Amino acid sequence: AAPWFAPAACRKPIRLHYLGVSFGLTQQLYTFWQRAGYAPTYIRQSASDVTGEHTCVMLQALQHPEVSGTAWLEPFVTDFKARFMSLLGGAFRGMAPALALSILNPRLQFSDADGAAGVQAGLVVTRGDGRQLSPYDLKRLQVGALLCTHKLCTVWYGCWAVLCCKPQVRKQPECLTSPA
Repeated sequence: AAPWFAPAACRKPIRLHYLGVSFGLTQQLYTFWQRAGYAPTYIRQSASDVTGEHTCVMLQALQHPEVSGTAWLEPFVTDFKARFMSLLGGAFRGMAPALALSILNPRLQFSDADGAAGVQAGLVVTRGDGRQLSPYDLKRLQVGALLCTHKLCTVWYGCWAVLCCKPQVRKQPECLTSPA
């Protein structure tokens, strides 16, 4: 008989490189799987005709003797987030801002050491008028991301995501510098 038909108790365990999960994307399910250590790698651009949800695939890298570490997954997650961010104004326009921000998972709190390292590296984040962001500005960004409605914040959170989630971007997006 073929080995895949043998009882599990009679087979040698297979060494896995990763575990994966696929589900209809909701805030609750995404949060559950993210807390379990899974990272997003794919979201279908069109929603299901039946459920109205986008399919999401998340992976968790496992320790494996043939693979050095679990860092191999990070480039896939980074690439996914860049593609996802570019589609926020298009295919994912109807997505709830809180869910989109959860997927991008921007770091909103930094230690003093992180701040000092950023300053030494020459990273400067400023307001649209050129002034530095105050702690109150950062708090407003946090609260605004949680409270805003889709129609009011589609452009706002897209531009904010570009600013906050892509550390290599040093030039402010036009939507933050053009007059309102």
